[in-house]
Amino acid sequence: MNKALKLTAGLIAAGTIITATAPSISSFYNVSANELAKGNYSSSKATTLKQAEKKAVSENGEYTHKQTQKAAKVVKTSNENTDVAEDKFNQVADSKETTVESESAGDVQVTTATTDEDKVAGVKVTNSEDNTTVTVMNDGQYLTVDKTTLDENTGKYTTEQRSFDLNVANNDGSATNVAYGYFSYTGIAVGRDVLATAIDSGIAGLTGRATCVALPRVVAGALGVSVATVNKIQQYSLTGGFAYAAQKLNPGTYIAYNLDKNGNGWVGVYSKTDRTGDSVYMTQ
Repeated sequence: MNKALKLTAGLIAAGTIITATAPSISSFYNVSANELAKGNYSSSKATTLKQAEKKAVSENGEYTHKQTQKAAKVVKTSNENTDVAEDKFNQVADSKETTVESESAGDVQVTTATTDEDKVAGVKVTNSEDNTTVTVMNDGQYLTVDKTTLDENTGKYTTEQRSFDLNVANNDGSATNVAYGYFSYTGIAVGRDVLATAIDSGIAGLTGRATCVALPRVVAGALGVSVATVNKIQQYSLTGGFAYAAQKLNPGTYIAYNLDKNGNGWVGVYSKTDRTGDSVYMTQ
């Protein structure tokens, strides 16, 4: 695999040309998944890169984006005596390394478990109106979405389970990454379609204020970042914000496709420090 060579990316920010690490011209047609997921290329090479992506899918063994994007198999389990989604979330929430917060909106309660590193390890959305519990959890390797429904007549639970491999090899933040106007890659990237599915599953059946309460928390759980980070991403990258997205038929799809600014099928998180010393986040 040819390594990325340094070249002038042609990105101009505040009148300065940013020098970025990108694949050499000769290696555009053998680009790795890491380059695509992290956005290591000049925006002026977008057309060429899309051709590279197609070739990489068919010929490059490292490139697993397409497998990652496939919908995970839904496993349905019946006649359960316990709420599987609740139990899995409690395993995370009960850890000494997490802090749990809850907010209610009508019949819906949204509970967030945040780690000491200020990352959302899990989100639980409980809807007492339809007796469902949905959890969204990201442990850095897998993004899992579980939905448990209680049958009041039998007292049994039915669970739908989805698990997505995040392909952590593509999320290695130790490599040199392109800076979009001084933004640096955080090492966090989730497939666009996976992110859309997780968000839409997490807020399925919610309306009104409940959707607005759940959206930022579910997005944070799906990306594995803090709610504060997601709110900053919203300000910088999401057209119309969460309030506008909540009005869409499939908010998760709208959000994920908006956040995938470079259209490479991944939502990568980037950050920089502004003049006040505060962290600013965006996605590509």
